[in-house]
Amino acid sequence: MSLEFLIGAIIGSGLFIFAGRPPAEKLLALVQDRLGRRRR
Repeated sequence: MSLEFLIGAIIGSGLFIFAGRPPAEKLLALVQDRLGRRRR
């Protein structure tokens, strides 16, 4: 496990706890969409 992944997981779990589930899912979808576009 890389340090970047750990930091991302901590921030992601923090957002999940503070913001609730729907905003966290929207943010994840946005990140996945951006990563998908970069791969092409």
